Amino acid sequence: MFEPLQGHRRGDVGRRAPLDGGPAASRSYDHRVNAPLPSEHPDSRTARSDNVLATVLLFLLLLLVAAFLSFRAMFLGFWVDACGVVTIPCEPGLFRAGRLAGVFSPWVIFVVALLLSIVLIAIRRRAFWVPLLAIVLAVGSHIVASVLVDLAMQA
Repeated sequence: MFEPLQGHRRGDVGRRAPLDGGPAASRSYDHRVNAPLPSEHPDSRTARSDNVLATVLLFLLLLLVAAFLSFRAMFLGFWVDACGVVTIPCEPGLFRAGRLAGVFSPWVIFVVALLLSIVLIAIRRRAFWVPLLAIVLAVGSHIVASVLVDLAMQA
């Protein structure tokens, strides 16, 4: 006598369409009420949670790498002990720039990567590659900082 619930339209929640040919009977019943959106793949929820899990785990790794590189860059300050010796001249400005870049650049890269990952996850894009790229950039910035300190010692 009645069709199943018409829950896919805003005003139809809880209403049943009569079979007597009235205006409600002309609406076809949609069996895909709780189906995923056409743009979503059925496994996209699992893929999304895998993406978030991988991103979080890689950010924990990035946090450890940034802390290690920042701690290691503090030891670049010991190179200044050789400055001022008669045989080893040095450039203090270049030394300071290299040391500060080594200490702070991993954390700047971490924060930028974190913000970018949040945006990518919010718009439902893959974000696991961001901490991987950030690890490479943090190691690269540490190498550049070490080279700057080394150049300061040879000036």
